[in-house]
Amino acid sequence: MADSLFYDKGGVRITRTIFEFPGTQYQIRNINAVRQGEKKPDRTGPIICIVIGVLTLAAVIGILVIALGIWWWNSQKPTYIIFLNTSSKDIGSYESPNLQEIKEIQSALNAAMAQLA
Repeated sequence: MADSLFYDKGGVRITRTIFEFPGTQYQIRNINAVRQGEKKPDRTGPIICIVIGVLTLAAVIGILVIALGIWWWNSQKPTYIIFLNTSSKDIGSYESPNLQEIKEIQSALNAAMAQLA
């Protein structure tokens, strides 16, 4: 039987037997379940920047530092992750800032796993 192609975009490829992306390959038969997750950005830097700005508010530079901290905070976006459940553990395998891409990959993986069963 030919190896059906479920997804092939941006270096990510999912067939009936394999899930591959740059540097990594997983056999579909070794995957028990697929779920998505979200990794929140580290907000420590922007918070420190805003606090320093508040502390130096007496000087004009304080307003600029606060503005920089707010811009930095707003520019940080979450990263979405595909988690694979294998017989040994959960693996955070593929990450992307694009939620739609993660949903498409999860759907393709589920379709490949359903066809393998």
